[in-house]
Amino acid sequence: MNPRPAAPRRPAPRRGQQGLALVELALVLMPLMLLLAATADLGRAFYTFNTLAQAARGAARYLALVDASDANRRNEARNLVLYGNTEGSGSKLVADLDPDDVEICAPKVASCAATHAGQPTAGVGTVDLVSVRISGYAYTSVFSVLLPATLGFSDIRVTMRARP
Repeated sequence: MNPRPAAPRRPAPRRGQQGLALVELALVLMPLMLLLAATADLGRAFYTFNTLAQAARGAARYLALVDASDANRRNEARNLVLYGNTEGSGSKLVADLDPDDVEICAPKVASCAATHAGQPTAGVGTVDLVSVRISGYAYTSVFSVLLPATLGFSDIRVTMRARP
């Protein structure tokens, strides 16, 4: 009779190696989770900046098509920046945007008349301008432990030619 081959033996686990993989996972997972959270929060900051830029562009476009010297129209443009509609209803596009951070300039507004009325153009004559500026907005981080508690955005300015 043929002798039966012996079953291969598994090596006994070393006592010093038990649980080492779990410890390594914990050490690597913590920095990766922090990096993921910081990346997500930075993405949220870019999204907020883009939302503000698009709102300012929409308000300037609105002012370019209406009589920007009318205070009601300028207020509607401010509502476009803050709420995304001219009525000023609903929730704000960016929750912590202060209405005082939004500046509207038009040709017949006293504080902006010198820079927005009758601007010369190359060989065409003059044009009137309207502009929307968002200044002083500070983004507040969700993960203030990872990123600075506030991140100041640069001014967002949009200037367009007003209708004649």
